Amino acid sequence: MLGQVFEEKGRAGTYRKTNVSLPGWFSHLLPEGFLRTQVAGKLGIPEVREFPMLRGLGATDLPGAVRVLPDRRVESAEPGEWEDRLQDSDSMPPELKFSLAGVQMKYSVLGTGAGLTVPARDAAGDYILKLPDLRPGFARVPESEHAVMELGRAVGLNVVSSDLVSISDVDGLPAELDGTDTALLIPRFDRSGPSRRIHVEHFGQIMDISSGRPREKYEKSNFEGIGRIASALAVSKRDSK
Repeated sequence: MLGQVFEEKGRAGTYRKTNVSLPGWFSHLLPEGFLRTQVAGKLGIPEVREFPMLRGLGATDLPGAVRVLPDRRVESAEPGEWEDRLQDSDSMPPELKFSLAGVQMKYSVLGTGAGLTVPARDAAGDYILKLPDLRPGFARVPESEHAVMELGRAVGLNVVSSDLVSISDVDGLPAELDGTDTALLIPRFDRSGPSRRIHVEHFGQIMDISSGRPREKYEKSNFEGIGRIASALAVSKRDSK
């Protein structure tokens, strides 16, 4: 199964119908914030047109192990002036051929023996490169996040590895990033090297939260509610074995 909501509802379940957006679970696979704006602009579509956005992004580097490929035997049910442009979605810059959640701008990058680079065509990134936040009042966010990670490691928490890297050391990023310097680098938990994708879903998908209002997944629940769901699902999976 793709996710918990499909296990609970099954094939006969009732799912929300939408006009221009995707069903909730799939909508949560798409990027947010500035990254969404960039992707929509490169594809030549409005940001609300989620079907063509998923089609343009889905072949290689979506979250988890999901890949979305067009069925060439079926004509699009949602034709539009963007359709011709999508026939060659590989013309989109390779640094934008991925999707990651969250409002902070980030890139999916690949670690090689020679360093870090934007993945080539048909390759998935195995690291997340989180960029500085240039808004007033958000100075040095990568350094702050790395410091918190270091603090966690120092007190014995099982914290993912992290590092501060120079953006200029990452090959293939857009030239407009030349004015920024330090970014946070963390390995992707949904990858095991560049060749293996690990299926995951986040709580917005598990709780079937509408993606129509971007802030709702941050406001619909709290840590206590998420903890109860995680505990119940862990017990359910254990008992089913």
